[in-house]
Amino acid sequence: MNAVGEGRTPPPDAVARYRMESRGDAMIFHCAGAFVLPNFQRLDELIRDVKAIASGRIVLNLTHVDRIDSVGIGTLSMILKHVMVTGVDLRVVPNEYVKMMLGTSGLDRVFQFERDVDAALQDRAPRS
Repeated sequence: MNAVGEGRTPPPDAVARYRMESRGDAMIFHCAGAFVLPNFQRLDELIRDVKAIASGRIVLNLTHVDRIDSVGIGTLSMILKHVMVTGVDLRVVPNEYVKMMLGTSGLDRVFQFERDVDAALQDRAPRS
């Protein structure tokens, strides 16, 4: 008999996923699932992929992120630190849950939120 959970695939919402899409000078990260501690390795991959971008615009599409804990908040903080150092333009497309969770940490005041990916791709100066 297998140990509890051995060989099981976690439910889809328990996994952190993302895919990258290039549009013009922007790299869009379409993120989904759970930005939580058990997914720290995948979240580290996200940070690594974001850090590979040194110019242009990064759009984090978080509309399909359904859980976020302190590790997920930390991931977004690391991304924020990268864009502050490099000057890359960062836009975030959150759902209401993500917006609320970022609000609990005060990060809602530093991220530039957009209503959707198309709005995030519009050429206009970022908020100061």
